[in-house]
Amino acid sequence: NKPSRKALQRCMETLRDHCLGDREVKLEVVSDQSSHFHDKYRTVNYEDPNYNVQLPVFSIHGNHDDPAGDGGLAPLDLLQTVNLVNYFGRAERVDDIKLQPVLIKKGETKLALYGLGHIRDERLSRAFERKEVMVVKPSQDAGEWFNVMAVHQNRFVRGAGHLVKKGYLKEQQLPSCMDVVVWGHEHECEIGGGMHALVESPEGGFTVVQPGSTVATSLVEGEAKAKHVAILQVCGDQW
Repeated sequence: NKPSRKALQRCMETLRDHCLGDREVKLEVVSDQSSHFHDKYRTVNYEDPNYNVQLPVFSIHGNHDDPAGDGGLAPLDLLQTVNLVNYFGRAERVDDIKLQPVLIKKGETKLALYGLGHIRDERLSRAFERKEVMVVKPSQDAGEWFNVMAVHQNRFVRGAGHLVKKGYLKEQQLPSCMDVVVWGHEHECEIGGGMHALVESPEGGFTVVQPGSTVATSLVEGEAKAKHVAILQVCGDQW
């Protein structure tokens, strides 16, 4: 959560090179934008008349770039202030979490994008068990929305021995109304076989898409597999 100036500069360069331009954005955010984004301006970046954004990026924070320090800022706050990303999914209170979707329409397709930035696994699991997490569903035509959720937590128990095991988010704790869950944090790539190799979660009725880390970060078996990037296409209720 304290990237170097070089890392920030390279990141901003990459986003500027690919995300700014004259191509039309055909996505319409129809929910209350002021309740989604965490900066001063609280609007989706491509609607700002002072910028030409052709590729909108929506992002939650992970465990390495979480809010911290004076002002409780994350690196994504900086990227949002310069209008390069749309930062959403940060819980202001761990004992009262509202999962409120960004409602996006494109043509006849309606996408409800839920996000929950990283929270310490033990605390988040406890919040779900105590029913301190509320899922806000679209107020109109709730059954017509395709629900996608982005999370960044341990998916499995971690650690060696019974004294040092770390907590994790159980799949059955996630809202069963989701269609697809995009799971960050886990480094092992599970999308190499494409969508037909993914299995529906036996716990929740949704499918988990786990892209894994972009590069190998340690010498372990799970990271020895080939790395891949997923492009998720949604049309109506099909993906």
